[in-house]
Amino acid sequence: MPWESGKSPPAEKPCSTRKAIRAAALRDDAQATDASVNAATWPTKYPRTPIRAATPAERGIAIRLAVDHPDRVDRLVLMGSVGISFPITEGLDSVWGYQPSIENMRRIVDYFAYSRELVNDELAEVRYRAALAPGVQEAFSSMFPAPRQRWVEAMATPGEQIRAIPHETLIIHGREDKVIPLDNAYRLLGLIERSELHVFGRCGHWSQIEWADDVNALLGRFLGRDAR
Repeated sequence: MPWESGKSPPAEKPCSTRKAIRAAALRDDAQATDASVNAATWPTKYPRTPIRAATPAERGIAIRLAVDHPDRVDRLVLMGSVGISFPITEGLDSVWGYQPSIENMRRIVDYFAYSRELVNDELAEVRYRAALAPGVQEAFSSMFPAPRQRWVEAMATPGEQIRAIPHETLIIHGREDKVIPLDNAYRLLGLIERSELHVFGRCGHWSQIEWADDVNALLGRFLGRDAR
């Protein structure tokens, strides 16, 4: 059953946790990727495995992979996921249409984070400079040219195919996510029979950063338990 965390983030986190959250937020998105999931090459590179993809696009590919190669997948973890059709949000359109400037990067961070502590000039500048690495912006902008609703549709898997996914699936979403609508999570919960949903209150698109300890605990329990 879905449930929303009723508790609020503690006013003070242990120093080690604050540093971990800050470090995670400062990493470039490419470096934060846990698995670059490519539906064409994954089956030949890896055996049966759990899949947790780090960006919304990768989560959409993870759903596609589970549909096309179910024997290669053990479990799924989807956080702020695409993979189904929805009207593109202002946040996602802005992220995909990002043009380099510190002002634009701060705007992007504002879409990602609920915590105002993460929305600051230092983080915006670090991410802005990371995006200036040779070839990064050119490659990124070539992925999602306008109009961008078509890319949401291109990554969408038909509902009847998602409904056939046999794997245990953990769905995680931030209640205040401005990039991927919360409704996506509830729709995926309704489609995937062996799924469960955790919604974090006071949380944006960065649930793995804003609720790092809790997300890690959820992942540990989900990936470590026996199949149900």
